[in-house]
Amino acid sequence: MRAKILAACAAIVCAACGSDGGGDGGSAVGSCNALVQAVSACASERGFPMKPAEATFFRSTCAEVLPAERAASCAACAQAAPCDLLDLCLDSDAICGEPRHELDVRGSGFTAHESARVRVLSFFALNDGEMWSDRADDATIASGAFEVTLHDALVHGRAHDIGVWVDSDGDGRCSTSRDLVFRQRLAGAAGGDDTVRITPRSTDTEDEYLCDEFDYVPPTLFVEGTGAGAGAWAILAIGEPPLDAMQVQMARVSGGRFAARFDWAQSREIEIAWMIDDGDFRCEAGTDRAGVATIAYDGLQPRLTLDTRQAAANGCDAFWFLEDPNAESL
Repeated sequence: MRAKILAACAAIVCAACGSDGGGDGGSAVGSCNALVQAVSACASERGFPMKPAEATFFRSTCAEVLPAERAASCAACAQAAPCDLLDLCLDSDAICGEPRHELDVRGSGFTAHESARVRVLSFFALNDGEMWSDRADDATIASGAFEVTLHDALVHGRAHDIGVWVDSDGDGRCSTSRDLVFRQRLAGAAGGDDTVRITPRSTDTEDEYLCDEFDYVPPTLFVEGTGAGAGAWAILAIGEPPLDAMQVQMARVSGGRFAARFDWAQSREIEIAWMIDDGDFRCEAGTDRAGVATIAYDGLQPRLTLDTRQAAANGCDAFWFLEDPNAESL
């Protein structure tokens, strides 16, 4: 249990250790103090108190990495959540995740591959230096050019690669011998939205293992909510119908709106359960609104808009896991 708590804290608060940081140090310090205090209190409650050196390290790197607004939302969630639901805060990208930025990829000089489909895949560096494949999308080459925008693809302060697969023979299968497949390192660590311009690379830049990354690229589902009113948090769960094997994300409600992201949304038809919580992390029909919808989508970066003004009669039934946070489906 101690390892899980510290790993969660390290993954969220210290994920960009060694980077140039994304935080607004001075204005984030108070929130980072509150965040570490809340995590430390839960660790102690579970019988695995955080060591002073660990708390100091997490606190200082939080201030370096998280912008003030993100540190504040993370701390507020950690302070409000029961300890058995703390991971909901720490694992939610919109609450405690590293800042991310858009990547616009513009290709030119691909006239030899006119009308072919091209897929662009982003990679970011983990703490151990390994590159992790993350975001992808497709385009069609026209007049030798294409453009792909990868949303939330750049993790602040980290190094990135992009992989490019041009399906030259049109068979829908990646092959380094029949297609144009290459990888390119982006210059410097990510510090904001960026545009990269690419041209076809010579065969000596091919990556014989890159096709393995293109074999299966799951979609990333972006959810935007409206009509949330004065709710404190939006809690969302997705899974194949009937709602099972769930992924759960939280977002802070601001001005009646919220936004969340589900990486690796593997099914093309899902159920999504939504809940506008009053701040107690329990779904109660009298004080919270909740609903369930079945949706189908195409593409690798689908966007879904939820109108949360109207609750379903039995909407809270989908949030049984808030009463049983150790359930296996989470």
